[in-house]
Amino acid sequence: KSFVGNDAGLFSSGQTQATQLGNLLGPLSGWQLAGIWPAGDFRLTPSTFPTALLVGLVVIAAAAGLLAAARRRQFGLVLYVAVALLGCGVVWALGGTPWVTGKALAISSPALLAAALAGAAMLWSSRKRWSTAVGVLTMTLIAAGVLWSNVDAYQNVTLAPRAPLAELQHIGELVAGKGPTFANMYEVYADRHFLREGAPTEPAEYRPANLPLREGVILTKAAWADLDSFPLSTIEPYRSIVTERTPADSRPPSIYKLIWQGRYYQLWQRLEHPSERILEHIPYGGSIVRPYCGVAQNAAMKPLCSTDPVAIASCPQVRSLGQQALKEHARLVAYQRPIPTVAFGDEVLWPGSWIHDPTSHSLTPTTPGTAVGHLVLPSSQRYELFLSGGFARGFEVGVDGRKIGRVKNELTLFGGYAPVADIYLSAGEHTFTFTYPHPDLTPGSKWNQGTTLSGILLEPLQSPSSELITLAPRQATRLCGRPLDWIELVT
Repeated sequence: KSFVGNDAGLFSSGQTQATQLGNLLGPLSGWQLAGIWPAGDFRLTPSTFPTALLVGLVVIAAAAGLLAAARRRQFGLVLYVAVALLGCGVVWALGGTPWVTGKALAISSPALLAAALAGAAMLWSSRKRWSTAVGVLTMTLIAAGVLWSNVDAYQNVTLAPRAPLAELQHIGELVAGKGPTFANMYEVYADRHFLREGAPTEPAEYRPANLPLREGVILTKAAWADLDSFPLSTIEPYRSIVTERTPADSRPPSIYKLIWQGRYYQLWQRLEHPSERILEHIPYGGSIVRPYCGVAQNAAMKPLCSTDPVAIASCPQVRSLGQQALKEHARLVAYQRPIPTVAFGDEVLWPGSWIHDPTSHSLTPTTPGTAVGHLVLPSSQRYELFLSGGFARGFEVGVDGRKIGRVKNELTLFGGYAPVADIYLSAGEHTFTFTYPHPDLTPGSKWNQGTTLSGILLEPLQSPSSELITLAPRQATRLCGRPLDWIELVT
């Protein structure tokens, strides 16, 4: 009774339009009950002519199969089809939401196929040659239609980013009982599922509390902000912090230590009762100019995310902080990290058929082809290459004529970067290629959406080193000219 009650959300009454439609793109067709729908996505409409012939064949063969079964008093098949169609009809007639009705269509569709194949098999088993030939042809065409539909669906499927989600599952075990947890990302499965034992909160997602930025802005779906865009008063109440492993995000404050790191995420934690107190946290880098990207409450939508959390510390500011620390009997703690080499996604030459969004500086490939970009590196050392955007079919990436990796099936969102490769590059100019490949036999390879290129980032891995630097106030000038993420006054 509770399942079929309105509280379960099965029926349109009392539901918002968004709930009723789910992620449907438009009305569904009842002809999907035939089980053949070669569109790649059940929400789309396939080519009319071949689909109509195959659906009509299924309906005629099913009617023949049901009639033959009834004459032979073999009512199992008849009962199966009747229950399936009746169940689907009841959901529709009682006002089931379009999304739930679509599920009913999917559940019921094997019934007509079973009846159609049974009808074809009865013709095949006949002693008459013409009947046998018609049965074989009918079964072959139905099987071909089903296979065609399945291959289309297989090649157009949207694959979940399994590896990143597996890391979130592991982090969920580590934060269990060690919350609350601040998850600085826009990933609905993080706070709603994988991190649930750590009392998680995401700034722009479903959350028990608002998380204002330094300027008072509150993020809403969908958005992202550098960790330094949040004041200490927002961050410090959280014992655990989960960040994406990207050089575009700032390191958490000094009282947090790195507990675990994977390919995609990092887990930081502080002591339940820290022995140190941060008096002030002064951020550097791009978060000052671009505090957030996406949608925010009572603020303008910003299309560009902060890409560089590092800036060179100026001596006047460092001396001033040293004097302040001396007065407050505090010490200086700074986080040094290398400045990444960054380019927007449209700072390349791309095929003319690709879609260019000048507002977000992103490219969306629509046909196979290669974009070519040139980046100048300041020093010879190892670099890790990250790409920002979304990567369903993804890109094959090359440097100076050699392939270095491929990124695919990684559906990153706001502020997200996908790691591509760890490579040694000399100082100077290098040519990077980003090839949108042809479909292949892998699942999802034909889906011509979900791939965008919005940013290219190379993080130096050797020099200068990434480290916390602790200094007495009178030693403040040792921070002059260093690439810093932030400086803190700590007691």
